[in-house]
Amino acid sequence: PDKVPLLDCFDLFGKEEVLDEANAWYCPRCREHRQARQKLQVWSLPPVLIIQLKRFTADATGRWRRKLDSMIDFPVRGLDLSRHCLSGDDAALYDLRAVCNHYGGLSSGHYTAFARHSESGAWHDFNDAHVSTARADGIVTSGAYVLIYERRAEGESEGGEGR
Repeated sequence: PDKVPLLDCFDLFGKEEVLDEANAWYCPRCREHRQARQKLQVWSLPPVLIIQLKRFTADATGRWRRKLDSMIDFPVRGLDLSRHCLSGDDAALYDLRAVCNHYGGLSSGHYTAFARHSESGAWHDFNDAHVSTARADGIVTSGAYVLIYERRAEGESEGGEGR
């Protein structure tokens, strides 16, 4: 399976879409439901950014569901969101601090996490009661479900290990 870059997901999130009849916009002036377009945009960026990846889907009736196992390729360091922020915020670089993973299907599954130590910069793998050291190149997996990024302090270099 192909890898989907995380920034492609941001592009899709901000793509303009036409609302269907079931989601028509109510016009307060003419007091009727109208077909409209919507576009989601980000004005400012938070110090801590939590991204939940869409890992489950359903049909229009909500009865047929399945797990999505697409490989989302997300950066461990240097996620640049400057082109997705309307305010022109210069501090738009983020570094990954933790990942929550989901393995399994809809009716059952297992959660694990990777987290980066704030002082040493070392990555750790949390799997129930077992904690082990993890390699940075093993953090990006198809099990990634929630990504936690911290905005990089102005002037901090990409190679900085601590805060």
